[in-house]
This record gives sequence, C-alpha cells and structure tokens, in this order.
Amino acid sequence: MIAAERERATAWFGVLLRYVSFATAMTAQSAACNRLHTVDARMSRWLLMTHDRVGGDDIPLTQEFLAEMLGVARPTVNIAGATLQKAGFIRYARGRIAASTGPASSRRRASATSASGRNCWRRSANRT
Repeated sequence: MIAAERERATAWFGVLLRYVSFATAMTAQSAACNRLHTVDARMSRWLLMTHDRVGGDDIPLTQEFLAEMLGVARPTVNIAGATLQKAGFIRYARGRIAASTGPASSRRRASATSASGRNCWRRSANRT
C-alpha cells in the first residue's frame, strides 16, 4: 500500500518521510536530554518548546502536570521552578508560568536548543 501510494503521490510521500524523520529526531533528542541533563535544564527545554507552541508568554501549567511530563516528583518541579525563577528565566505563580523574554532568556534558549535539533529543522524547512 505504501509503495503504491508513493508512486501515485511522490510529493506527498516525501513530505510524510520528512515528517517521520523530524519526529524521530525530536524523540531521540528528547530521550538523550532526559537521560543526560538536570531537571532544571529539562524543564527549561520543555517550557521553551511549549512557549514556542502556545504563541504567548503566559503558559497555564501546574507543578503536577510538569512533574508528569518530566517524569519526576512534584517537589522536584517546585525546586527547579524556583531555580529558574531566581535566575530570571520564568515568572512562576500558582498554575501559571510566564516566560521571560530578556537577554538571559535568549541565552538559555540558545543553550537548550541542540545543534542536532536546529539542523533537523533546517533540513526539514529546506525541502518543502
């Protein structure tokens, strides 16, 4: 079925393959990040990716939800959130996180985005 669809709609199949390649690379990058980085670094990355998708600085998230997404206990999220807030990367209040958009935040964004993720995005964007 896939071979027949590929011959019938090569352009569509190419887009599908690029999407699968991108999704696989993002999954691998997330797995590596979860294994190698500290909780506050993983939380930073997760919040930056979420910030990019919600289209605003205010993100409605609870510590319980973040703990579930990061695979840690809720008190660990509390400590990581306090660390990020003290550093000026986020503003954190009950059930809401506001991303900081200052220069320190831009530096954190650059360090949280790996070269492989940027390269994967560039490859994907250049093949449309």
